[in-house]
Amino acid sequence: MGSTHLRTVWSTLVQALVDSEGRGVRARILLEGLAREPWIQACAIWRQEPQPNGWACVLSRGAPDELPGEAFVEEVAAGRTPADLLSGRGVLLSGRGLGALALTYAGTPDSEEELDLISGLLHVVRLTDAAESSNEASPLEDYVPALPHSAPGRRSKPRESASCSPAELLAQLREEEASICERLQIRFEVECDEAALALRCPLSASELARAVRNLVLNAREALESSSPERRIRLHLRSPSLGQVSLTIEDTALGLPAEILKALNSDEPKDLPGPGLGLAVAWGIALSAGGHLRVAESSERGTKFEITLPAARAS
Repeated sequence: MGSTHLRTVWSTLVQALVDSEGRGVRARILLEGLAREPWIQACAIWRQEPQPNGWACVLSRGAPDELPGEAFVEEVAAGRTPADLLSGRGVLLSGRGLGALALTYAGTPDSEEELDLISGLLHVVRLTDAAESSNEASPLEDYVPALPHSAPGRRSKPRESASCSPAELLAQLREEEASICERLQIRFEVECDEAALALRCPLSASELARAVRNLVLNAREALESSSPERRIRLHLRSPSLGQVSLTIEDTALGLPAEILKALNSDEPKDLPGPGLGLAVAWGIALSAGGHLRVAESSERGTKFEITLPAARAS
């Protein structure tokens, strides 16, 4: 893949970073994207926090002992140590002071161009973080110059509500998927338990939609190539007070064992090859205080479960 691959997917990664909400989600998207580069053995994102915390590791991918540590990041950020002092390891920086980001990596790139592309993505993460945390109503492109600017006089999109109704989202998704699945000869089913109809979860509608659509898309793609019986079933329920559960079930072949292990571990930092879609869905669930797990996986099909905190609409 190399620089050619990263250059090819760069704009897609930028859009995914900008569209996502939550610093943890963006960190995971970036690391999942970089982990696909064959020369990267390990990588981590650091953020400069208020003292006495200093530089804190947000998320890592690969073996941590292969990466430069906090002391090295501090030295590089202070300008006292070259970023590429250590052979086969390095640090990329974005910004200064609180909110500044650093990306540590282990591996040797084929060219400086690859590091330039990664630096650009790191800048997008930091600038999007700044836009999200700002109290001002400025358009996002004011913070991320790489994005196309809105036409003069066009109003910025209003901020989304920080909560949404999963039942309403599924009703919308049922309409959107009906024609697509019919064309692919996939039976698409949606079921909502009565107890879950009035519940809201602490995610914007676009965040939850992104997570669910990613899992549905993965199911569709798996069914197109592997299953004579093609069915996708979504089931929304409330397993206990203050919780809502959404399962996405398909009849395709099950997931590889290493992905099952990573997703169902207590801290699934390493997702071996599931693609950005699954990584984003996992990160979105985590950012809301919930989780994504594989409830079932066998040659008869796979069932994902997203569990989120929820409350009745007031």
